[in-house]
Amino acid sequence: ASQRGFSVRDVWKRSSDIAAGDDDVSRQMNGFHPRRRSLIDDMDRRQKMKVMRFMLQPSGTPRVCWDVFGALLLCWDMIMIPLQAFEIPSSDFLLFMDWFTLFFWTGDMFMSCITGYVHKGSTVMDLRLALLNYIKTWLILDLITLAPEWAVLAFDDSGNKQGSTSRVFRGLRAFRVARLLRLA
Repeated sequence: ASQRGFSVRDVWKRSSDIAAGDDDVSRQMNGFHPRRRSLIDDMDRRQKMKVMRFMLQPSGTPRVCWDVFGALLLCWDMIMIPLQAFEIPSSDFLLFMDWFTLFFWTGDMFMSCITGYVHKGSTVMDLRLALLNYIKTWLILDLITLAPEWAVLAFDDSGNKQGSTSRVFRGLRAFRVARLLRLA
């Protein structure tokens, strides 16, 4: 049997393996050493990989499950928000659902910050870029819907949600339905 020799292509070699003679010496004297640079690149790559472990794929199972549950809560909101125009007697279940949805949507703000996004056909999984993307797209809407709700639920100890200020703030919950756009 004849043996075939395989060779490593130049593009697969590290820059330190390609550098030759005098050029290598001059680079070392100028403070640039290809091996040292590749170690720094490897360290940067390892740090990015540590951060990427906490990032969620936009179409990954955890994020899809989170979005499906969010869609169910949106259905709840689409039923309950219009009913707030009428005087519905308060119950422990409704109070629980108010708090639960508030915590869920607040958690969704965090989840959105650690979820990658698709840009021009490729998935971006950089934490800094994902955070900037969230700030540019959904942060304002989330703050408009959540801040008044936190104020109403946190400062309304009596459970009386019939005050005019409370009604105005809770009317801003209707903006939450705009989250359906996120699911599209």
